[in-house]
Amino acid sequence: MKRVLVLLLAMIMIFALVGCNNNAENQPTPEKTQPTEPSVTDQTEGEPILIWIPGDEKEYAYYFSMFENYKAKVEADGGTFNYTIEQQPWGDYWTKLPLEVNNGRGPDLFYTHMAYSDILVPLAKELDFDQATLDKFENYELYTNDSGKPVLIPTTFVCKIMYANADVVGEMPEYPTTWEDFTALAKQYTDKQKGVIGFDYSFHLLWDLGYQNGKTITDANGAVTFDGVAQSLETLKKWQDEGFTEYLQYGNGSPEDALYQGSAAFIYGEPWMEFWAPSDVKTIAFPVPGGKTHNFAELTFGINKNVSGEKYKTLNDFVKFMLTDEKTITDIVKGNSGYPNNKDIKVTYEPNTAGAAVLKTFEAGNTNLAVPPSGLENVYKTMLESVLTGTSVEDAIAEAKINVQSVDVAKLKAMEDKFRDKIAK
Repeated sequence: MKRVLVLLLAMIMIFALVGCNNNAENQPTPEKTQPTEPSVTDQTEGEPILIWIPGDEKEYAYYFSMFENYKAKVEADGGTFNYTIEQQPWGDYWTKLPLEVNNGRGPDLFYTHMAYSDILVPLAKELDFDQATLDKFENYELYTNDSGKPVLIPTTFVCKIMYANADVVGEMPEYPTTWEDFTALAKQYTDKQKGVIGFDYSFHLLWDLGYQNGKTITDANGAVTFDGVAQSLETLKKWQDEGFTEYLQYGNGSPEDALYQGSAAFIYGEPWMEFWAPSDVKTIAFPVPGGKTHNFAELTFGINKNVSGEKYKTLNDFVKFMLTDEKTITDIVKGNSGYPNNKDIKVTYEPNTAGAAVLKTFEAGNTNLAVPPSGLENVYKTMLESVLTGTSVEDAIAEAKINVQSVDVAKLKAMEDKFRDKIAK
């Protein structure tokens, strides 16, 4: 009996082992962990610096030459600087860049536009500049990381300006400095039979009129108010009812097209519009009437937050060069008809050009820095369009106060705190 039990036990163990083996054979083989693909920032020191720019060499010639300027400097010191520029489509640049950088890839160095600072600041590595270098710049503390160190420093500032079409208005030896004088001219040149309107503008004019009325966009507590907007909306509605002005958006049927085609005597626009004017169109630029306008910090490069080691040192040195080399910064500032952020660099412009109008506005102290948080521009735009299509000013503002609740305005308040007292005066 004992022998039978031993045999039975042996058979059970054999079946159990076979079953275990069968189960093991039926289980999927664990996948081997694949090594992660090395990112651009993990590549060897000898790899070229990868740069992203959302534009071509014709549009940003001064940036392309800037890299050659830096390369010449490095080589003169006995070093090397190898780089590759990849041009990215403008339309998807601002969504593609964060995805790539946050996934540990993307460029080592990327072009930035300060209008996207809320997106770009978290992607950039802090700049290791000494205080003497930082003291050359205005407002660098507005673009800092969580540790309070600057990550992006704009190369230039631009502001809104006015344009006149010389074919419509002539040479204009003097330019209007008040809205009363300006609107009188705009009415004078309005000729509906010839298809000429006196004045085209964008929704940004709402802010300027508000600033000129001594109002900021935020209050001292950081809440967005529309105290200066009601009067501005009433003014623009009145002008449109009087028939000498129109509100058009950038893009198809935009103010610059109206100016270029001779269908507007004056427009309220951007400095860059001068560069896109056809060669047979003569534009005359002058400051915005009434004094104050708002300016935007423009254009710089950020270092990918994942970059480290010698590559970071090179890129940090490059950004410092870009912001302090006189020829480089002058080319960038002139290429944008702007005002230099670097206080050590002086730039001059030909009379009646966009740059001359910008320079005159800045030197008069008539600009206030405004980098609107995402969504705020659309609130202002929608509010104006509502009023111009029949909504009462009161109802448009009430709707705007609801829409603005989703906007992060902390950055805007920090900027306006700097000039709140100046505006009130």
